[in-house]
Amino acid sequence: MLTDLFFKINFSISIAASIIGLILSGITIYIISCKRECRTVNNLLTSNTSLICGVYLIFSLISSVYGLEKNWALTQPACQFRAYGFVVSCTLLLYSHLIHAISRLFFVVFYKHKYLLTWHTHWIMIIINWLLGILIPAILLFIEGSYVYEEESRLCTCTTKKIGTAMYGITTAFIIPFNIVTIIYTTLVCRARQSTRRIRVTQSTVTTVLTNTNVNIPNIKREMILVRNMSILLSIILCGGTPYLILVLWQATTKYHPPESFYLLIINSISICTALMMFALFNLNKQ
Repeated sequence: MLTDLFFKINFSISIAASIIGLILSGITIYIISCKRECRTVNNLLTSNTSLICGVYLIFSLISSVYGLEKNWALTQPACQFRAYGFVVSCTLLLYSHLIHAISRLFFVVFYKHKYLLTWHTHWIMIIINWLLGILIPAILLFIEGSYVYEEESRLCTCTTKKIGTAMYGITTAFIIPFNIVTIIYTTLVCRARQSTRRIRVTQSTVTTVLTNTNVNIPNIKREMILVRNMSILLSIILCGGTPYLILVLWQATTKYHPPESFYLLIINSISICTALMMFALFNLNKQ
């Protein structure tokens, strides 16, 4: 049985991380909204990601506060809704990175189709992001025992003890968007390398094309910087989500129960990594 001190330390860390992340999320959205020069399509998606981070951190903050209550087992209002909100915000976060990747694909590969580069198209992608994030986890609401109070972590969450529902959640919210993003970014990096080689050959052979290539080189570099930045953010989220996947696979493949401390530490790792991602997003955007 875990001691109260263990929970107090972990929930206190989670509360501190959530508050810091929320402040950075608010500052990022405020700066992008108020500064005219910051109002770009890329920053629109950044604001969307910041808002989603804020939503997740609010749920994390509320859950941590309830976890610190002396009568924590009884004081868990709207438990199923909070568990659903937790999964929704996680799903939204991964799919927000997916629309970032799709946006970069539009600018690098499909740049000739001008309508794909417009604000209108990106607003549609954001709407789809939110629809997917809300509807995909909603399916688990119709499966009894999916969103429950977990005594080991003192949290309302999507249980890892029902393998079917846990695998559905981790696959739709984490594995699918992460793999699609990886494929897109790999495609963009390969295309950038091919373009760079082509430019070098052109520069050395045809002087008439030199003027055009000088325009393209900065764009390629800029896109690669954006891809690098988004890869950093995705890696931080990967660090937060992988332990949860390990716990699901552990319970699916072995008869031995994982240590009780794992349940809370794994949820906390997502909260801390979300706050770290917000810190990285703030600094990378500032650069």
